[in-house]
Amino acid sequence: MNRKNSFFNFMCALIPGVGYMYNGLMKRGVEQIILFFGIFSISQYIQLDVLILPLLIPIWFYNFFDTFNVKNAMERGIFVDDNYRIIQRNSSELSMSKINNKIIGIALIIIGALAVVNKVWDMLFSFRIIQHYHMIYSAVRQLIVPVILIVIGFVLMGRNKHNKIDTKNEEPTVVLDKE
Repeated sequence: MNRKNSFFNFMCALIPGVGYMYNGLMKRGVEQIILFFGIFSISQYIQLDVLILPLLIPIWFYNFFDTFNVKNAMERGIFVDDNYRIIQRNSSELSMSKINNKIIGIALIIIGALAVVNKVWDMLFSFRIIQHYHMIYSAVRQLIVPVILIVIGFVLMGRNKHNKIDTKNEEPTVVLDKE
């Protein structure tokens, strides 16, 4: 088994996702990098800096410590699956699981609603309609992403409802053994 250098593992674990990649788990690594920096970028863009610490600190800690768990498991010869955590592969297409649809949908709706409330609150206290055309343009531009997040959240929540199977009306199937 190829032992990984503990110092390099530590250094890579400091950046979310890179530790996974150092240990050969490219899918997990890329997913965590996109998740971490995506949350950071979207929070900056929609001016919800208050979300950065509560969302990114747990993600960072999870990635940091899980990198060491993965390294130790691999050194002991335990197979570590390199699958996506949020996106799961079904047949030939990428799709999200039902549970993830609901969680991500709720999160997007909350983040989008917070961003809209934050921007509307700012506009109410600093608005002079004729003098601030640039402020109106900026506010509308910054409200587009939160509204899109809310719509995607509702779509994901709706997809979860349509994917449920109605088990109440199904007839039980009996299979007889022929000898």
